[in-house]
Amino acid sequence: MSDSGAVRSELLRLVSAKNLHGIESLCAENDIQEEKCRTLTELLKVYGTPTEVMPRVAEICKGTEAEEEVGELEDVLKGLYPESGEKDDRKIVLDFSIVGDTNYYNGMAFEGYIDGIPECVLIGGRYDKLMRRMKKKSRAIGFAIYMDTLGMRGK
Repeated sequence: MSDSGAVRSELLRLVSAKNLHGIESLCAENDIQEEKCRTLTELLKVYGTPTEVMPRVAEICKGTEAEEEVGELEDVLKGLYPESGEKDDRKIVLDFSIVGDTNYYNGMAFEGYIDGIPECVLIGGRYDKLMRRMKKKSRAIGFAIYMDTLGMRGK
């Protein structure tokens, strides 16, 4: 598979499935740097609250292209619970296998869930590429709330 678009699509599919063996095979078949492949597969093993996983994420990404984004993520997470600290971060779970619409989002993508509703009620992420297409030099993050799905809770 030499077409970079096809490789990227297959890689995203494998990430979404948390198929570590498939990712390693795809990386080897397409001469993707072993360090990048290892970083990706190690991140896919991480799952838990920010307090539980961010030290491991920082360790995995140290010295890589993702190191700066990890710092930004840490700042965002700290900003969510500035006074109460670690005990409240149980409401957030980090899972690096979530793959957003890559034609729209770049970098971090996220989903939100509420107890009692079996579907995602919030989706969002970074969309800097969209800003560039609009001739803006800004960085952006946004989200959508599915109000119709939220209405399921009342049923």
